[in-house]
Amino acid sequence: RLPALDVAARAEIRQAFDRYAAKLLHPPLVSLRSESRAGVPHGLLDALKRLFDLKD
Repeated sequence: RLPALDVAARAEIRQAFDRYAAKLLHPPLVSLRSESRAGVPHGLLDALKRLFDLKD
C-alpha cells in the first residue's frame, strides 16, 4: 500500500475509486432494473453472470 499517504489522502483515493466503480456499474444495473420491470431479464442477467463470473 502507500504508507506515506495520510488518512485524508487515503480517504480521497478510496472515494475516487468508489465513485469510479459506481459510474462503471450504473449502466448495466439500470438496464437490469429496466428489463426486470418489463418482464423476465434472462438475456441481460445471463450476460452479467458471464461478465462478472457469478454463480447461481
